[in-house]
Amino acid sequence: MMEAAASQEASSVEVSSADAGAAEHVHPTHQDTSVPEAAGAANAVATLEPTLVPKEGAASEASEVASVRQVPDNLQDAVAQAGGIPPLLRLLAEGSETAQGQAVAALRGLVAHNPENRAAVAQAGGIITLVKALGASKSSIQEQAVATLRSLILNNTENKLTLAQDGGIPAIVVLLTDGNCAAKEHAVGALRSLSLGSQENQVAIAQAGGIPPLVTLLSDGRGIVKEHAAAIMWSLVSLDGSDNASAAVKAGVLAPLVALLIDGTALAQECAAGALHTLAGGSAEHQHDVS
Repeated sequence: MMEAAASQEASSVEVSSADAGAAEHVHPTHQDTSVPEAAGAANAVATLEPTLVPKEGAASEASEVASVRQVPDNLQDAVAQAGGIPPLLRLLAEGSETAQGQAVAALRGLVAHNPENRAAVAQAGGIITLVKALGASKSSIQEQAVATLRSLILNNTENKLTLAQDGGIPAIVVLLTDGNCAAKEHAVGALRSLSLGSQENQVAIAQAGGIPPLVTLLSDGRGIVKEHAAAIMWSLVSLDGSDNASAAVKAGVLAPLVALLIDGTALAQECAAGALHTLAGGSAEHQHDVS
């Protein structure tokens, strides 16, 4: 079931909306001096900051292509080999708001297209630090943090488990409502990855209040966001022994699912049809609502 929704995760997830801004560049003299080693590491990877490019109407996660400034892979490796990852994480946890923005942007650049750096960030305790950064007051830090986490869990069951154990799912669900446009896109993409093949994560998404904002994104999101939201919704309403179907119907899921059957992308149509099939096969009340 849900072959389309459970298709292979993309080799990269660094796509966002065109109006999303990366962390602000500041003059070195304005950077936090409380963690000098970390600040130096952030400066060393300034050129790794992602450039965000929209990918409208993508058919699946596999079509989302990372767009990072053309920095040689060996420079990403060199920064990591020079010991830059731990001080960057420390700066993200302890630095000024400006320094935190620089650090998280650098970390995002380091993990893009680089499985070794993803592993190094996770091994250095980066997941919990990034989860805490999701609650930052500055939206650009939230955006960079959730984008980085999305890269870290890419095809990585262990990192998904760590993120869930560190309280990442409720924090990501909050961004579905409170994040900027780019943060919402990365948040729903991350939740889709987390929901694939994991009933525990599906339960956690629903318990964190994820159903109402997902219903909203089914209507208000752009193409790829609707795909992700529809795929997650299909998995949630199909979860045995849950009241997710009733909760989704009460949240108004039927109208946007039907709308996707008409004007959604091919993948969104498949997921919407799958969700409606599940709802129609449930209680008599749901069958009546669908019809």
